[in-house]
Amino acid sequence: MNNIKFSQLLIIVFLMGLFACKEDEAPRPFFYGNYNLQSISMDRAMDLNNDGDTSMNFLSQVEDGSSTSIKRMTLSSAEMDEMQFPLFFPNVLTIQSGVPIIRFPVENQSLTVVFAEETNAFAVLRMQPMVPQAGQITAINLIDQSTIDVEVNKSLYDFATAEWLDTLVTYRFVRGLISA
Repeated sequence: MNNIKFSQLLIIVFLMGLFACKEDEAPRPFFYGNYNLQSISMDRAMDLNNDGDTSMNFLSQVEDGSSTSIKRMTLSSAEMDEMQFPLFFPNVLTIQSGVPIIRFPVENQSLTVVFAEETNAFAVLRMQPMVPQAGQITAINLIDQSTIDVEVNKSLYDFATAEWLDTLVTYRFVRGLISA
């Protein structure tokens, strides 16, 4: 009699375990950590440094040996998810003969974000500081477990056309150790 009750109990526990597991549930993405800036691309080829060459590679147009410490993003979890990363922005120093002299300093952004698993996107809840010239963040997407893209609409001066153009700039950050 005890063996029958024990067998029934064992079958019930087995069935509960079998039906409690859902195979279609994917694990929640783990995206917290440090990321290194891999690239910054533009949606059109431009000449940002007045060297006569156009490129869609933003960094090749503005990089001046800046410190690597400003090329990192950190995504951390506290009460709310927080993200810190740099944005380059055009700073007009002066205008000579109608041509602007522009440098591209970095403005570090601090965002409070929330992740939407159904779209693999982060929604910005709070942002500070924001220099208007740095542009408007339009999307932050988790590409895969180690890659995040930050899309920014900004106005950039193209020396090839001698015009300020609205441009979509994509910052790509890849998870990695912080190296010196």
